[in-house]
Amino acid sequence: MNNYILDEFICELILKNKININEVPFSLRNNKDVYISAFRVTRNNIEFFIETSQLLIDDVLEILDCKNTSDREKDLLYKTSEDLIELLQRYMSVSNFEGEKLYERFLQETYKPFIWEICRRARRYDFTVQGVT
Repeated sequence: MNNYILDEFICELILKNKININEVPFSLRNNKDVYISAFRVTRNNIEFFIETSQLLIDDVLEILDCKNTSDREKDLLYKTSEDLIELLQRYMSVSNFEGEKLYERFLQETYKPFIWEICRRARRYDFTVQGVT
């Protein structure tokens, strides 16, 4: 129950532009609702959109690189990473930045290599990446 209240509080602070998502500690950030709030705030600003996307990518890679965790914890972390990847794919597909140089460079240099890395890791970790072709 306390985590839910804290998550809601963090989401409200992000939505009201009181804090930026990169000010939220990693341990509290691996919740898709926090990222949904951040993406809602960044919807019209390409720099913030890319910053949020990059942070999400870094978080997913951090989750997948976790060591010394129990199998149960790993299962939860992999589920979290799947949720975050799906969320990123959804926001990338509906963003209105297509054609802008900064966005196109982000796609080529960061997003596509990330998706390929996730596909490579998916074989190792045995989880699926939705919508990857």
